[in-house]
Amino acid sequence: STHLGHSFPTRRSSDLSERLDCLIVGGGPVGLLAGYWLHTKGFKVAIYERQAVPYALPRAVMFDHEVRLIAWLRGMLNS
Repeated sequence: STHLGHSFPTRRSSDLSERLDCLIVGGGPVGLLAGYWLHTKGFKVAIYERQAVPYALPRAVMFDHEVRLIAWLRGMLNS
């Protein structure tokens, strides 16, 4: 499928029979970020999203102390 000029490949469940280290259910902001981080650490990741196109409204917009800690531990913040 295509959304905002980006192409998103679709797979049938039978295509997921390949070896995976992690299957993430939900391709929202948190699922995509988790998948990205795991991938950068060498894990073979698949993300399952039931919707054909990304959700149009903002999600995962809260930035609390736990999110700040995670971002700091990942080197995303200076202090």
